[in-house]
Amino acid sequence: MDSRSIDFAKTASIDLMTLNNKVVNMRQVVKRAKVHVISKLCRHIHKLKMKQGTEEHKAKNLRKAERLIEEIDSMKVRFYA
Repeated sequence: MDSRSIDFAKTASIDLMTLNNKVVNMRQVVKRAKVHVISKLCRHIHKLKMKQGTEEHKAKNLRKAERLIEEIDSMKVRFYA
């Protein structure tokens, strides 16, 4: 028998109520982390837009900034079940 089979998995060390409480408690931490990441990306976008260089480098930096803006927008989207 393969020891990695899910049929022989050990029982979970945490019950559903405890798991639910941990997830609920993590919501605030996740929100704070999300705010910090968005702020960091905004600073990076600003630096990219302000960089000097040739037209080719400026265009490249603007494309990078647009990708980061899209990433921020995707982070701000909320999914409702």
